[in-house]
Amino acid sequence: MTQAHEALKSPEAREVYDFKVRKELTDRKNVEESGVTQQSSQQFQQAAECFERGYSLLLDQEPEASLQFFARAVHFDPGNARYHAYYGKALSTDTQKRHKAEGEMQAAVKIDPNNPKYRLMLAEFFIAMKLLKRAEGELTRLLALSPTNREARELLASLQI
Repeated sequence: MTQAHEALKSPEAREVYDFKVRKELTDRKNVEESGVTQQSSQQFQQAAECFERGYSLLLDQEPEASLQFFARAVHFDPGNARYHAYYGKALSTDTQKRHKAEGEMQAAVKIDPNNPKYRLMLAEFFIAMKLLKRAEGELTRLLALSPTNREARELLASLQI
């Protein structure tokens, strides 16, 4: 109580105190309006950390080890298309998990339909699984969104040979 009295006694200290209180109230209001709670903010942070570990393992040619991290990232942030896409890519290395891999890549495309990278990943998956008509359809949709995509054009041309 004595500290509070001292803080409010001088005009400068009072101004600093008022600023801190206003900032805290504004921050709380922004969090409430955005609908993001501290818990969900922590979940997004955990998702990002898990994704980074999984991505690192995938780059190190360890897709099996990356699966648990990608799965956690998707669990903590199911609305993130990137997490679904790379989880699907890691799953696609195991032919027994190809249906789940396709589902994850399809989820990424559904969440972010205008991202050519996810459509290209899905098309490459279809080619690897020898589903050439489906790959052709996906590449056609990709080129409708991004007509100058060189990779998609080359893949489509290779399918039509």
